[in-house]
Amino acid sequence: MRMSATVKGLDNVLAKLDAIDDVHKTQALRDGLAAGGAEVIDAAKNIVPVDTGDLRDSLHVGGYTSLTPGYRKVRRFGELDKPKGSGKGVQVFIGSMWPYAHLVEGGTRRVPARPYMRRALDTHEKNVLQQVDKSIQQVIDEG
Repeated sequence: MRMSATVKGLDNVLAKLDAIDDVHKTQALRDGLAAGGAEVIDAAKNIVPVDTGDLRDSLHVGGYTSLTPGYRKVRRFGELDKPKGSGKGVQVFIGSMWPYAHLVEGGTRRVPARPYMRRALDTHEKNVLQQVDKSIQQVIDEG
């Protein structure tokens, strides 16, 4: 399941990126988004409907499974893509590769939606921004 979301207020944080070279800029964004994504995943794990626990246990940050305690690859369904892009175009993926994850999130004609990722992201959007800001500031301070 893939969802797309834009963090509001990110423009102010991204303005700091002008002071950082491209390699450090990309890594700071990836690390910050991954740390923020891990907070979203933690929240989602607390609210996702649980039957067998496979969906909950498969929630993770793509390329950063070490940030998601309790992550386990379930059957043949592996990890989300690693971060992509560079500079201000960095993408970090959070969620699950479990085949019915999107059906739980969005529902079907017969089963109502039980959003867990959207609720977690909406609740922790500011935390994601803070993690990105913290990561960028750390690179600036070290530089």
